[in-house]
Amino acid sequence: MTVWSRVRSCMRDIVARTQMESEMDAELRFHVQAYAEDLQVCDILQLIVVHGMRLALIGVAIGMLAALTIASLMQGQLFGVSANDPSTLIAVTALLLFVGLLACYGPARRATRVDPLVALRCE
Repeated sequence: MTVWSRVRSCMRDIVARTQMESEMDAELRFHVQAYAEDLQVCDILQLIVVHGMRLALIGVAIGMLAALTIASLMQGQLFGVSANDPSTLIAVTALLLFVGLLACYGPARRATRVDPLVALRCE
């Protein structure tokens, strides 16, 4: 196989893959547009807030595991509270989840003011 035939084969593969991806993209847009027509304001709010809170919960879980892991190293730095104080851990967790909820709710409210079909057409 010569170099040019390899290049031609690679170019043919790239074109075929690009065409397949554009066909899949068009099909996906069709399904998303059909789904977007049926969305209500509460559905959009729920979709955005649930997705954001899922990320916030994952972040809090990773942070709690890291905090509990390095708690013994921090014991000398803390005064008046233990490194594994349950009330402090619960309060910080609740505060972080509340801030995450506020961070998700603002953009979700803004997204409800835009018609989903208009947003899809702009893309």
